[in-house]
Amino acid sequence: MLDISVAGHIRAGETVNEGAIRELKEELGVEAIEKDLNYIATIKSTKNPKNMEFGYLYLLRCNKKFADYIFEDEKKE
Repeated sequence: MLDISVAGHIRAGETVNEGAIRELKEELGVEAIEKDLNYIATIKSTKNPKNMEFGYLYLLRCNKKFADYIFEDEKKE
């Protein structure tokens, strides 16, 4: 099991699903389409009222072998 395999920020003008699909590709090399994403929950963080964040949790079932995923130690922008 992998915990928080993909995370990122939504870009201006991008939907949550578009951002999730983009981050899957960038962080794991996984190609997905919107119907592949199974929405689980939205988590609202209110620790800092000046920086409220929403986390969107999805499940994606993928039949790739573990060795076929791309894990990057550092994010390249």
